[in-house]
Amino acid sequence: MALRIRPRGREPSVLLRMLTKDWLCQPFVSIRKSLILSQAGSMRCVVLALVLAGFLAWNPASEWVASAESPDGPGREPRLDVGTRRLASDVNHGRWVWQNPLPQGNTLNSVMFVDSQTGWALGEYGTVLKTRDGGASWRSQPTGGIDALTSGSFVDSQTGWVATRQGAVLRTTDGGDTWARQASDTNRRFDSIFFLDSQNGWALSWNGWDRILLKTTNGGESWASVALPSPQVSMITFVDPRTGWAVGGSYGSGVVLRTTDGGTTWSPQSTTITTMLQSAYFINASTGWAVGMGGPILKTTDGGDTWAPQSSGAGAGLRSVKFLDSQRGWILGGNPVFGGPVGSSNIVLRTVDGGATWSAQTVPTMEWLSSLHFVSPATGWVAGSNGAILKSTDGGATWSPQSYGTTNDLRSVAVKGPSYGWAAGARGTIVSTTDGGAHWSLQSSGVTTTLFAVSFADTQTGWAAGEGGKVIKTTDSGAHWVSLPLTTTADLYGLAFVDARTGWVVGGGGTVLRTTDGGATWVSQSSGTTGYLSSVFFLDTATGWIAGGDGIHKTVDGGATWVLQPSSTGWLQAVYFVDAQNGWAVGGGGTIINTKDGGATWLPQSSGGSSNYSSVWFADSNTGWAVGGGGGVLVTNDGGATWSWGPQASGTDNNLNSVAFTDAGTGWAVGSGGAIIHYVTLPRQAFLPGIGNNYSVGW
Repeated sequence: MALRIRPRGREPSVLLRMLTKDWLCQPFVSIRKSLILSQAGSMRCVVLALVLAGFLAWNPASEWVASAESPDGPGREPRLDVGTRRLASDVNHGRWVWQNPLPQGNTLNSVMFVDSQTGWALGEYGTVLKTRDGGASWRSQPTGGIDALTSGSFVDSQTGWVATRQGAVLRTTDGGDTWARQASDTNRRFDSIFFLDSQNGWALSWNGWDRILLKTTNGGESWASVALPSPQVSMITFVDPRTGWAVGGSYGSGVVLRTTDGGTTWSPQSTTITTMLQSAYFINASTGWAVGMGGPILKTTDGGDTWAPQSSGAGAGLRSVKFLDSQRGWILGGNPVFGGPVGSSNIVLRTVDGGATWSAQTVPTMEWLSSLHFVSPATGWVAGSNGAILKSTDGGATWSPQSYGTTNDLRSVAVKGPSYGWAAGARGTIVSTTDGGAHWSLQSSGVTTTLFAVSFADTQTGWAAGEGGKVIKTTDSGAHWVSLPLTTTADLYGLAFVDARTGWVVGGGGTVLRTTDGGATWVSQSSGTTGYLSSVFFLDTATGWIAGGDGIHKTVDGGATWVLQPSSTGWLQAVYFVDAQNGWAVGGGGTIINTKDGGATWLPQSSGGSSNYSSVWFADSNTGWAVGGGGGVLVTNDGGATWSWGPQASGTDNNLNSVAFTDAGTGWAVGSGGAIIHYVTLPRQAFLPGIGNNYSVGW
């Protein structure tokens, strides 16, 4: 696969000046001084620069991240073979990339298309995905920030706007390749944005107690604020520059507002509905539908002066409605199933007679779906949690996924070298890779409960532990797993093996068990605590540490005796040592502590926040990472004296539960929603002189 250098927000003229000055021409100038090259020799650099600048200008400012034509398989991200191609190990020149789910795993809040081929999906952590082939492939389009995107509106294939939960409106005029901030109010959030054409648009903002409508008539260059008679509306739609509606409400009433002067004034409309309305769609100034919580469907044929209920029989909350004309329409709905898979009751309702009758269609996903869009009687998409995207080509009768990979929460990751890795988690999930994460494959664990920990002694022999005292083992890289006999029923949270025979497992109630025969038999050890133990780490068969609810204990005799160490903190989630002296532990409330004397003393380190950190890993006494809640990733290059987000932004706000590296430049983190992100060090050759980090590498 070829190396591809891509620009972020550089004009071709700027690129050309920098390329001719700093990258292509300078070598020719230096050579010419010594060899006295001809004038034609100098011109070669200009020709080369023009060719490359043209390529860079043509290549969009983002990369394809999931393509049906990917050499690594359908829906898979182009592989970055860090085992053979990584040219530098500086942790400040790397990035995190999605490996599961694909194309990415952040929750998507909206999906929209301008035709059967061109569309976008928007979501958490600044996520914008674009397709130009009907969803066969999706590419990421950076917005320049990590604000959650709540709503979007495109009027053609080039011009669109997105609204953020952090109080901003962004505009693109090149199909999403670049975005410019147009409106900003950090004290408010934007819930809905709608543009009728390239000039006329409206956005709803909310500060916790009142709603403000922003209106523009010049494409967002300036916005005017309009007060609304109800603070409870959350969605807007227009059919012409003067006529529009806003819907919302509370748990006791539904609200519909109408404007006939472009949003300057609004009048309430009576619906008699007693539940919150979440979506509305009008095909003209007279005919429209509104849907909401509890399953109501309302239709009007007089612009909202009167509303008539329609019955679907679904009995589910309805959150998105779309019509093609007066007869054909769809509604997305469903209720959460508490104690069951999230979103497993998703339904799509379809009508071909204007809503007189509705037929229920199921969507084969456990994800919570939040948005629906159809462009023709046959072709439509839905999107939702953990990056889920599905497409229908038969009007919703059947749906095919356009996102791939497990979305079960992953709790632990273990890696062996740059190629082999395993992750374990909810519902007995185990996934493995033999190619550095280019592909992750499900393995049959024989377990249906949560696995909290996984550990491998080599590429063949590994163990996983979890709820109810369950420990399983493989001797063939996970092709087969067998259950091991344990006498405990405690939940087991931590697992550590130093070789194929010697290992420990820890868990609830101060449980510590040791095996010296690869898990065939286990011996209980007295930990000296009855609190839960979440982590265990051994350097060799004698020296190890356990961490949990009441601090850190150490053993120097293989666990025969454990001694509480003065860590002066509680609720520790993970402990890690690079040698007998230098170690770190992380936990709740932003806790990071460090020892330089084997644990005789532990000193706090500043994480700069109060996030809960669940895992820590160090390459040496200086370079390490900690991961935790909300996608938090911290890095240090000085042993923890300072910790920073720096270039380590994870690209997700999913909770990260475990991190493991093979060296300072190659690692993985796993977390909720099946998240697997891969840290790769970018070759320094990819950073062009004078351009810096505005260029990144795709393979």
